[in-house]
Amino acid sequence: MDYRALYRQSAPAVVLILGFPKGEGSGSKGSGSFVRQDGLIVTNAHVVIDPRTKRPWPDLTVYLKPERVTGNDENDLKYPYPAEVLAYDRDLDLALLRTKKVPPHVSTLIVGDTEGIEVGEPTLAIGHPEQGALWTLTTGQISGTIENFDGIPGKHVFQMETSINRGNSGGPLIDGHGFMIGVNTVMARQARDGLAITDVNFAVRADVVRKFVNDHAEQIPPVPMEVARGEKVPAPPPSPPGGAPRATPPEMTSAPPPSGRPGHTRKGEPAPPSGVAVVAPPPQKGEPPAQPGFLQPIPGVSADAPPAGVAPSAQDSRDLLPKPRPFHRRHFRSPYPPGTVLTGEALYEAVRSHAEDAFEELERETSH
Repeated sequence: MDYRALYRQSAPAVVLILGFPKGEGSGSKGSGSFVRQDGLIVTNAHVVIDPRTKRPWPDLTVYLKPERVTGNDENDLKYPYPAEVLAYDRDLDLALLRTKKVPPHVSTLIVGDTEGIEVGEPTLAIGHPEQGALWTLTTGQISGTIENFDGIPGKHVFQMETSINRGNSGGPLIDGHGFMIGVNTVMARQARDGLAITDVNFAVRADVVRKFVNDHAEQIPPVPMEVARGEKVPAPPPSPPGGAPRATPPEMTSAPPPSGRPGHTRKGEPAPPSGVAVVAPPPQKGEPPAQPGFLQPIPGVSADAPPAGVAPSAQDSRDLLPKPRPFHRRHFRSPYPPGTVLTGEALYEAVRSHAEDAFEELERETSH
């Protein structure tokens, strides 16, 4: 599994999200992923919602990845784009937002198919962990699958050992083909008795993400916004591993919601809960304004069949990228007996030797 190539391919589609209240006050930091070239971004609801007002942050900005991340904010945060929340679901902890101007050369991630994803699947996450570097890569594997997580119908998650921290929320969980198979959402850190918990992290599965996007596709108006031209933009991302062409994200089409799915109503059913909402678009000329209130309930979703000409599903697109060689973990033996304490030059030589062995093994894995 070529983590370096996957990172180069995927990282340009990952954004940094900063939300702030009006005036002074602390805000929110998180991650997100472009899933459509019109600037549509998927992230966590808790990244874009002010916990005090229960409404979207009034000041939301997303930052595109620079060509090179240096740790210097002047360089790393040079591609800002104001954004607005289009829809969110606090139960699923998912949200959609969009840049007010469409950046040129938008790189996107394909929301993959989770059928066939098994325990042991190698994964990677890209995000902005607290006190760490921006656009950080972490790796691991799927540890398990939990349906109806926390008793919430339809909230299916992957448990993974792939490390995430505050700031990774809303970022993508990516498989070895470069597809987004989840949205990182929460980590377990402490048991009820105070015992520390490690390597227990969760991501909302891609099938839940896809339904969420599809269910709201009709609520999102066509893009009337001007493409931001003449601005400095990051270079387009490199081609995926193996020289295969980068696949185009599938069209997001309306799909029938599952029975009893929170936040959707059918004729004769009660109104949706307050935790599910779309942001009312501004009224068009000659149309009456929306009802008072910043958020509007989601109306029933059409169960019509997808229109003709819809792009193939992610499952069909999965074969467009070469399947990587099986991932094998290697253990490197130390010439020093257990309990040996190394210092100075001996420590340096031991670290250098282990690093050389690891890189040589990685090169052998990827060259065959």
